[in-house]
Amino acid sequence: MWRLFANAGTPWYASAVAGAAVVFFASYAVADSHFDDPRDMTIEKVLERQREALMRRPGAVGVGLGWQDGKPAIVFMVDQKTPETLAGLPHDIEGHPLVVEEVGEITAY
Repeated sequence: MWRLFANAGTPWYASAVAGAAVVFFASYAVADSHFDDPRDMTIEKVLERQREALMRRPGAVGVGLGWQDGKPAIVFMVDQKTPETLAGLPHDIEGHPLVVEEVGEITAY
């Protein structure tokens, strides 16, 4: 009777384990891709993803979280607002507003 569940001589339990592994990893891949969807990203995750790119811009001294019109926003701090520091900056990043603040030079003591 075990032959009804065997596939080309493979015991039924080997096929069951392989099938369970495929289902598990497929569901994990689908769930993992859900978190990469920018529409589902929290502002903290967006900031973490974009931090490095923002800090490479000319005049950048820091990034953080703040508020604009009562909504959470990404704050981009520059030493001085100049055409060079503002050139090409978007108004929002992945659906979250970007606020540019002139803070001057930051020195650690």
